[in-house]
Amino acid sequence: MYRIDDATASTSLPTPEAAGTEGYFTEGNPATGTPATKVRGSWLNMIQEELRALVVYGGLTPSKTVYTQIRDAIVAKFAKINGDSTQLFSVAAPTASQHAAQFANIGNFQGLVSVTGAYTIPSSGFGYVYQPPTGNTGGFTITFPSASGNNGKVIAVFNSSSGNITLSAANFNSAYGSGASIVMPPGSTGIFTCDGTSFNGVGGSAGAGSGPRPQSASGVGQWATPTLSGSGASTYWTLPSGGTWAYFVSNNGSSGSGIAAGGTNVMGPFTASNSIGFCWRIA
Repeated sequence: MYRIDDATASTSLPTPEAAGTEGYFTEGNPATGTPATKVRGSWLNMIQEELRALVVYGGLTPSKTVYTQIRDAIVAKFAKINGDSTQLFSVAAPTASQHAAQFANIGNFQGLVSVTGAYTIPSSGFGYVYQPPTGNTGGFTITFPSASGNNGKVIAVFNSSSGNITLSAANFNSAYGSGASIVMPPGSTGIFTCDGTSFNGVGGSAGAGSGPRPQSASGVGQWATPTLSGSGASTYWTLPSGGTWAYFVSNNGSSGSGIAAGGTNVMGPFTASNSIGFCWRIA
């Protein structure tokens, strides 16, 4: 968008005449004596400067021979798929705090509570999202309030730390297991609704039925191979220690599957032959 450079052009922006009443262009009508609309220099300068300003804002050098500069300036300032802090409309991945703040808007949560270590949610703490601040290493427990008398109330947790967080209550039913405590791995989210007895995972990665994602790292979601322990005719399939595991094991054509605590001998004794097995930590 290059400015007019005719020899008759002014070298500085002229002061426009006083503003009149806004209107629209017409061709005029000689039959009725209606004159055509005059296209004044002030109006043309306004259009020129508005368009040029967009080109310059887009980081481009105005050119007399490039006819796509308005388009290019818009593209330069519009969001790309991976986001860019220099763009006007960036869609870069949100920070942990932004993620949690967005998460807090789901279901009309009352707000966000930053949790930096072991924390007990008060009885008045339903309806909030609980989240460690960016950079937190986790490794602590968040204790839920009593479920009794709190039917229908909701608590949400977003684990933005780099470590596991343990949730403690009278009872949980979630993708991260059941019982008095569950472990939420880094990056996990959970919306828990109270039925007066238990806290049930109804949303986020903790939603009942969604299951933790398989991973090689230790903790909930870990995918591993059980150990062949013992020897000779006294060999057993033994689950890795810690947590709760879903498993499938087989030896010499006989197989077994189920859910058991870490460290449990889930098949045997037998003499190892054509043994295969796998297990998945679910809590």
